[in-house]
Amino acid sequence: MRQILENLVGNALRYAITELKLSLKILQENENEALYFADNGNGVSLEKIPHLFKQVDPSSVHKTETKKHAPCS
Repeated sequence: MRQILENLVGNALRYAITELKLSLKILQENENEALYFADNGNGVSLEKIPHLFKQVDPSSVHKTETKKHAPCS
């Protein structure tokens, strides 16, 4: 969950055009959780949507810098 939130917020910050506005809602019902996230960015182009959730081979990812983050609670 932490990685998902870091990616969503990081992308929202990176691609914000004007003042960034975020909406985040996490709902839990029984043993299921739902995450609703919205921002005022441009969004993803239609041709890129099918590739959003493809698995990436970790050996093909090059780390250029290491960032330390505050714990997510």
